[in-house]
Amino acid sequence: MIRPRNIKSKFFVFLTVILIFTGVNSASVPAANDVMLLKEPEPPGLFELAVFGFFRLGGMAPDYDHWIKSRKYYASVPDELKEEYFLQKSIELGAQFSNYNLDEDLLVIETEVIAELKAATEEGKAVFSFRFPDDDKSKPFNPVFAFSYGPDVIALKVIDLKFFSHMELSESQFKRMESKLDYSSDQEFPAILHLRVKPHFADHKKPVLSPDKTKQYIMEGKVGYVNCVQEDYFTHKKVELWDYVAPWYKEIYERLIREAENPEGQYPHPYDLFKD
Repeated sequence: MIRPRNIKSKFFVFLTVILIFTGVNSASVPAANDVMLLKEPEPPGLFELAVFGFFRLGGMAPDYDHWIKSRKYYASVPDELKEEYFLQKSIELGAQFSNYNLDEDLLVIETEVIAELKAATEEGKAVFSFRFPDDDKSKPFNPVFAFSYGPDVIALKVIDLKFFSHMELSESQFKRMESKLDYSSDQEFPAILHLRVKPHFADHKKPVLSPDKTKQYIMEGKVGYVNCVQEDYFTHKKVELWDYVAPWYKEIYERLIREAENPEGQYPHPYDLFKD
């Protein structure tokens, strides 16, 4: 099983290569007497965005009753507060779904991989490749990220990720990448992939049944952005080996970067309104 870095809990495994995402970490579920009703809406996380994407592609809204009441957190809410909590959470998720932007609210996923940089030989060019920790060369490259939705699962296939798993390099690209590594070439090393994935197809009608009869609804996504980072063994400093921005996402990505670096820069200063 492959365990992603940016989600702490896990659900179950049933596909060839699977990355697990669940909505609630069981360790974080509070005791009944510690439960506080939501006072301020929280921004949607990866789990919520995946569910939003699945239903937006189908032109329908999630079943909030089914979604909320199947969560472990809901079970921990005292009976006298359940109705109020459900109403508050339904309003919050409904507002988030209404504001969800399929083109901009991409799924931000971070996962560990095993990478390898090979020098050029007489047979071919230098190559950068990676595999998932639980995968091996005998298995097909089939990365799937799974998100629980009640008792069911939304299984996200990142269809174009395989193109980055084996990349031929020019001599200059190889030397530049080799200079950043504290591992010798032809030696596997741990690395981290950062992905931004846009859902673009979902099958709402034909779920796949797992051996335990869990319904798996297939959703496909495409890479908007990906980079590969290696952490220095001695200094723990993270070094970016390469990155890629899809042409269709470049304008949005650059705007998001500008806004993150200068949150106030997107708004005019009050004094500027009075300038000629």
